[in-house]
Amino acid sequence: MVDDVIADWDGAALMPIINEAGGVFTDWRGRATAFGGDAIATNAKLDAIVREVLAPAVAIAPEGTAS
Repeated sequence: MVDDVIADWDGAALMPIINEAGGVFTDWRGRATAFGGDAIATNAKLDAIVREVLAPAVAIAPEGTAS
């Protein structure tokens, strides 16, 4: 899941489920938080690949808005 705008309550509900299932849930900058304003949820193998693809968008986005 890649979401450029996510509400805190949605991230807070998803993060423990993703993590307990062995996934990775972070904001677009790689911080393990449900309160970053954006979110990436992947399995551990895809995490680095997804971050690499999204790196150009993250570099130009203001804090808390990935797109």
